[in-house]
Amino acid sequence: MIRRTHADDLPAWRQVARQVEPLFGPMADDPGFLQAIAACVDAGNAWTALDAQGRPVGFVAVDPRANDITWLAVASTHRGCGLGAELVRAALDALDGSRPVTVETFAPGVPHGAGARALYLGFGFTDTDAVSRNPAGIATVIMRRGVAGEG
Repeated sequence: MIRRTHADDLPAWRQVARQVEPLFGPMADDPGFLQAIAACVDAGNAWTALDAQGRPVGFVAVDPRANDITWLAVASTHRGCGLGAELVRAALDALDGSRPVTVETFAPGVPHGAGARALYLGFGFTDTDAVSRNPAGIATVIMRRGVAGEG
């Protein structure tokens, strides 16, 4: 089940963030990250995936102004179960479908990023901008999903 994120989900969000820090860089204890996530939650721009027991195990945040998926992660114990796809659907439903949607994700050839790339490719995203490196030093790329009817 996917629902809007509540302030009481933030401790679980930090736990998931801590799990993915080797891939993204430090964030779970970073005041700037925590403030940004809290602001997304307060603005209604974040969604939570719940497991069968109703526990928060995955999160996505969006920036409607930039039409961007800004953060997505699922707890290691729940990856490969379709929760990432449900979170991406929630994000796309919240963003403006008449404008391109962007996301920064792993570059081609990054072994730990294959699942994330496949997820975004399955939703029609394609690589658009040059590869850079995230705070963990891992190569990333900007992917873009065009609007319906776009060539």
